[in-house]
Amino acid sequence: MRERNYNINEENCIEWLKDDDTATVILTQRRCITNIRKLATLYPDEVSIVSESNDGSIVAHVPIDYVSIRKPKKMNLSDEQRKELGERLISNISGIPTVLE
Repeated sequence: MRERNYNINEENCIEWLKDDDTATVILTQRRCITNIRKLATLYPDEVSIVSESNDGSIVAHVPIDYVSIRKPKKMNLSDEQRKELGERLISNISGIPTVLE
C-alpha cells in the first residue's frame, strides 16, 4: 500500500443497511464518477447523484443490485495474443483497421 495523503480527499465508500434496496456511494475516482454519471443519465429513476463537491467527488444513490465486489479476471496471454490485442486497441483508438495474420 502507498502512503496516504490526508490533505487530499481520495476516499471511495459504498454503504448500505441490511435489507435496504439502495446503496450510497461516495466517489473520488474519476472512472467510477464517469460510470455513475452515465448510469444516472440512462436510468434516472434508479440512480441519482445527491451532491457534488468542489474537489470533484460525488455522492450518489444506486440500487444494491448495482454493487458488485468480485475478483478481477486475470488474462494469461501469449506474446502473439498480446501483440494482436495491442494492434486492435491502436486500431480502435485511431479508427484504422489492422490486418490480422
